Amino acid sequence: MTAIQTVLNAVAATATAKTNWKDAKLAEEAIIAQDGPTVRGIRENLATLFVNNTTALADLMITPRKPYKPLSAAARAAANAKAKATRQARGTKGSVQKAAITGDVTGVVITPVVAGSSSTPSGSSTPAPAANSVPVASAPVASPASGASTPAATPAAQPVVSTTPQKS
Repeated sequence: MTAIQTVLNAVAATATAKTNWKDAKLAEEAIIAQDGPTVRGIRENLATLFVNNTTALADLMITPRKPYKPLSAAARAAANAKAKATRQARGTKGSVQKAAITGDVTGVVITPVVAGSSSTPSGSSTPAPAANSVPVASAPVASPASGASTPAATPAAQPVVSTTPQKS
């Protein structure tokens, strides 16, 4: 019987110790949440103050920061090549590259506005294209030798230009 009682006493002591440990852990977490930022700030200030005195930092149980070690020329070139390849793979561009991008819009349709033609045919939910829709032709560019260019022909009615590019 004494062996069983000894085991039961040990289990009860472990359960009590575990409960005490949990209570201590909760108290520690509450104190860290309350005073942790202040303590971290003080430790950072002390580390900055004694940056060159490693024995003082060791006495305060603060590990010194690793000194900055610049990359070698080969490592820097490899890092630059990797960054360039990553930007190219992702298609990322800086503001200068974005500003340099211009596009050719193809497939723009000019539709003349005709008064009273706002109704759509019955049975169709999308408006039908106008019968006299024409694709936009690029205006002729003045060449330096001739000095002048001929203007592009325009329809008689005011055109409405659709700026939505068509996928090809």
